Amino acid sequence: LANTKTIQYRCHGTGQCLSITQEPNIQDSSGGIVWETAYLLATYMERCVLGAGTHPAVLEVGAGCGLLGLVLAHAGCRVVLSEQPSTLPVLQHNARTNRPHLLHPPTVAQLRWGEWEDIRAVQRHGPFDFIVGTDVWFSVGLVEPLLQTMHALSTERTVVWLCMQERCPETHQRFLALAPLYFAVHDETPAIQALPGCPFAAELDCLLFRLTGRRPADHLYPPLDPDPTQPLPADSDCCPHLDPDPNPEQARSDPGLAPCATEQGGLDGLGDAPLVAPGPAGRTTQDRQPGHRPRRNRKRGKPRSPSDPGPAGDAGSGPPSEPPTGPNAPLDPPP
Repeated sequence: LANTKTIQYRCHGTGQCLSITQEPNIQDSSGGIVWETAYLLATYMERCVLGAGTHPAVLEVGAGCGLLGLVLAHAGCRVVLSEQPSTLPVLQHNARTNRPHLLHPPTVAQLRWGEWEDIRAVQRHGPFDFIVGTDVWFSVGLVEPLLQTMHALSTERTVVWLCMQERCPETHQRFLALAPLYFAVHDETPAIQALPGCPFAAELDCLLFRLTGRRPADHLYPPLDPDPTQPLPADSDCCPHLDPDPNPEQARSDPGLAPCATEQGGLDGLGDAPLVAPGPAGRTTQDRQPGHRPRRNRKRGKPRSPSDPGPAGDAGSGPPSEPPTGPNAPLDPPP
């Protein structure tokens, strides 16, 4: 996916194509390209989560180019796309370019994980029915700020969907250890790896987690204390900090998505670019700011240390150590 400037995603049900521009040359972020997990979770949400005629409020964390959130906005969701400052320009561009095809124009917002000024600003756009993110934990130092940010921006009814590849075993285990302090954690990996038309989900060992039941964990981070008397930031209904489109067009009606339908939709790469392609050259697994993702292994989609060879006969695959015992079994908090 990283080998072409623009990709097309054909939305499920309507057949509408969304155009996503990539910017792989962002110096301090890998959010400028579309990652396979974004395509995968967008497809899963369209087919198996969103109900007909519903308009849930959705926050995407680490939105990158915005493919996932824009697909959800096309499906009728009221979406806030959030990213760190360096990736905002390409995200704002894609939100504006696709605006005529979206039932509800999205809001683009700066959200640095663990930065309470940003969290307060985004909180004013809530409450959120869903929080979604793809490939958002890949460095140990980012796990706790991410969980704190999602917890602060959720309610007891919020459902968090996270799709990822296990790029760093230590980071993955950190997530599994800390996440139950903030939410009940459910492993939905079998469902997404069985998604029709997406065989690469199993090939790349893509994982899916559903977080529910926000726990009373406010004591684990500084108090938020938002001031409800403060007005929302001055922005247009799409893309804060940019001039609004003077001639927005609502070019479609509510599609009424049917859960778990099997009609064809998805991604159309331009030219002959393969579906699975490596990320930008030079990416590493060092600690970075939110929005950075290390380069994947081209064959299996994730790095693996020599001490973690995976199951016998398959050195590049296998589940994380001590996974949940079932697709819907919550992980108990560590003692």
